[in-house]
Amino acid sequence: YQDAIFGEVKSDKMRELKWENVQACISALQTYEKGEHASLHDFLSSTQLDNNKHFQKDRFGEDKLNLMTFHSAKGLEFPAVFLVGLEDHLIPHLKSQTKEGIEEERRLLYVAITRAMETLCLSMSRKRPHHGKLVSCNPSRFLFEIPKEILRITSCK
Repeated sequence: YQDAIFGEVKSDKMRELKWENVQACISALQTYEKGEHASLHDFLSSTQLDNNKHFQKDRFGEDKLNLMTFHSAKGLEFPAVFLVGLEDHLIPHLKSQTKEGIEEERRLLYVAITRAMETLCLSMSRKRPHHGKLVSCNPSRFLFEIPKEILRITSCK
């Protein structure tokens, strides 16, 4: 895996950072599996929450694109934020259809939206592949909760 990282990444600093992340992940897994309740779900949950401590502004260059989940964006801010896939069954997720689940999904979207300091772009697909077929998508119900007067709606075909 180290060869793959070093072969693909040109910057020495970025190679070292990526390799440090791999080593830290291995170390964290080894430590975690020694614990009494060593489940993958618990490990990922604790790692996700701990991950924000390691994101420092100097790691995010102005000319870089950072991809992350709504969860991992918590506590961070960016000049521009692009939220994609704002479709029903994705946000809120199809498996989060209880009242509590929908409220949690709404809260997560709010967290993601508030990461934008200057520019926010919300997007969705009209059609998406699903089990080998192209299916129509509906906008996330949460999009209808945003006041229209603060939106600029554009469409691409």
